[in-house]
Formats: sequence, structure tokens, C-alpha cells
Amino acid sequence: MQIDQNQGYARNCRKAISDLQINGGNDALIASRNHELTGYETKIAECEKALITIGPCPLVNCVKHHEINKVVEIAEHGQYKLSTNFTPQKTPKPTISPNLAKTNAMLAEFAENDRKLLEISYKTVSRKNAAKPLTEEIKTAIETSNKFQLLMDVEEEDIPTEPPKTFIPAINLKLTNDYNLTLQEISRNDPETTNKYDRGYIKITPSSLEDIEKIIDLSQ
Repeated sequence: MQIDQNQGYARNCRKAISDLQINGGNDALIASRNHELTGYETKIAECEKALITIGPCPLVNCVKHHEINKVVEIAEHGQYKLSTNFTPQKTPKPTISPNLAKTNAMLAEFAENDRKLLEISYKTVSRKNAAKPLTEEIKTAIETSNKFQLLMDVEEEDIPTEPPKTFIPAINLKLTNDYNLTLQEISRNDPETTNKYDRGYIKITPSSLEDIEKIIDLSQ
């Protein structure tokens, strides 16, 4: 019967799942096997439901379900006589529900897919084609030098550094009757002093900050 076949399929499927889990099989294959096992269990449940609906096995001479009763019937053969007018009725053959037929087709498809997955998963690869472990290479840093760095250093050494210029404020001398004498005295004491006329004043520029006080004293 189908229920016995499905029970056998389910038992083999459980064993295959256990072997895959022990041997570290493919997760996709294990999931497919679990799905297939669920299909077998569903089919077994439907068969059991159908058997409950149908009742006992209608075949009197069935060697699987009525083997014990058969011995009793043989021992008591001829005990009961049938009337010649009695016509035995044929028991209707149980029909398979559409859902059960659909489940059978689905399980057959699962079995075919599992067979293909097994062929792919357990295909051995030769040593020549097997992937070799990759060793990580330690890359050394490449040192680069600037060819123009030496030239730049030489140019920087050749550039003269000028001292910062000190701002010296100018002194405005008011024009008076004796401003000529004052300018002569300033030039005699500090020959590098410059002076020029600027809008009614004589603009005197000393050569250093120290000479400013001397020029102010002479102009007073």
C-alpha cells in the first residue's frame, strides 16, 4: 500500500538527513530533505485518514491484513453455506483525492531535485582542479625620494635673508626765520638724515631711532 511505501520513504529520508548533519552536508540539501520529509509525513497522514474513512481491508484473502483470519477461515471451510441466489457485491475501489495526487507529484519532483543536488554535492574534484589555499603576501612599502629636494635645499640656502626694516617716523619742522640754521646743525650731527618740503613743513627723516630725540632737541 501507499502508506507503507511512504513510511519507508520517510524512514530513509530521516536517515539521509541524519547522515548529512553528521558529515557536515550542504545546508540547502538538508533543507530540501526536511521539506521532502514533511511531504511524506503529510501523505502518510492523508493515507491514514483515508483508511479510517474506508474501514477494514475489503479483500478477504489479503495476505497482509487478514493473514491470521485466513487460517481460521480455512479451518472452518464449509461451515457456512451460501445461497445460490446470493450475488456478492463488489466493494468500491478507494479513489485517491486530488490533494493526495498533487502531493505525490510534488514529492516526486522533490526526489528528483534531491538526486540532482546529491550528484552536485558529492562530486569529487581532482587535485589538479581543486582550489589551492591562498597565502597572504606581505607588501613592503616602497620608499620614494624627491630628485629635486636637494636642489630646493640649495636654493633656499642661497636666498639671502634681509633683516626686518624698522619704521622710523619723520619729524615735521615748522618754517621759521632760522630753519636753515637748524637744518645745517642736524646735517652736521647726522649726515644721513634726509629732509624735504611738504605743504608748509620741512619733513626730516633721521637714519635711526636714536637720532630722533637729538633732532627734536635741536629744533626747539
